[in-house]
Amino acid sequence: MIILNWLKHLQLWSYLTMKQIAVAWCFCYWYWTAQALSSCNVEDGYVERLFHVIR
Repeated sequence: MIILNWLKHLQLWSYLTMKQIAVAWCFCYWYWTAQALSSCNVEDGYVERLFHVIR
């Protein structure tokens, strides 16, 4: 029973960690994209495609 409880806790922790990693990765990707777009002139078609992918 103790092992089952521990496994459940581990599963929850790994799920939360994966969620945090996913959120952090999305934020970093969004930030890097914003930096790249602001640092160089990009054609409108590319920007529209990019935002379509993000949504």
